[in-house]
Amino acid sequence: MLSSTRSRIIAAAAALLLIGAGTWWAVGASQSSDEAIKIPEKVCDERVSGKAIPNLLPKKGDEFKEETYQFDMRRNYGHCKLQAGGEDVGSSYIYRSGGKYPRKSIQSQGIPISLGEAYGYISKRNGAISLYIPCGTNSEKDTGARLIISVGASMVEQATELQQLNESTKEIRPLATFAAQAARDMSRGWFKCPGSESLPDGPVVIHWHG
Repeated sequence: MLSSTRSRIIAAAAALLLIGAGTWWAVGASQSSDEAIKIPEKVCDERVSGKAIPNLLPKKGDEFKEETYQFDMRRNYGHCKLQAGGEDVGSSYIYRSGGKYPRKSIQSQGIPISLGEAYGYISKRNGAISLYIPCGTNSEKDTGARLIISVGASMVEQATELQQLNESTKEIRPLATFAAQAARDMSRGWFKCPGSESLPDGPVVIHWHG
């Protein structure tokens, strides 16, 4: 089982997805609510591809804004919040240099997911995705360094509040795509996790039936 301390850290990271901790800045010139929202090609201090973001935010409305905390310099924890059209998307990372991460225990916290050797879960409460990426040289499974990527979106949370999260919840698909992209970009480009190049293309795989 995860230690209570580690569980609290991860829970805090997920909570911070929707909490501001810096100064908002706008991308591009001011726009009216009738103009299409422009999303940058890269987000979170240009560390993550923004290709999946348009499917997680409205097409029109208030202009795109980004807020980051500790994405300008590599730390053990940081988060990023994107907002447009009255909705938002959050992404956070935690780097842990060692420990035990039993796959079965972690995936039992929600709906199981995987991306190659990485694994995690979708929260049944708000649809947030947490993915544990091996980031060390330890050959033993379930132990060693981990880069934990967590993503959430207000549109997914709202859909989860209206109905039980299941295969028909279309809002979870773009979030699964963004989670996988963030995992690849962060583990390869910034943290240079050994074996990260083997993370497959495409969204995280959702194991709806366990």
